[in-house]
Amino acid sequence: EASREEVCGIFERMMTELVKRHREKDVSITISVGVIRLSEGLENQMELNELLKKVDKALYASKEKGGDC
Repeated sequence: EASREEVCGIFERMMTELVKRHREKDVSITISVGVIRLSEGLENQMELNELLKKVDKALYASKEKGGDC
């Protein structure tokens, strides 16, 4: 289990590494991530589908915010 700060730190390191690797190229890099907390194991495929819907919703909430984490 990770805190919000730890998760943001992971993605900040990913972004830093991506920028380093593409520094010489004329590109713009952004990352949008959807993260949810899973407290117990999945019991069936239906629960997996619901989980993926929640992750997708979190991803689009991240995109709407427009900022990093």
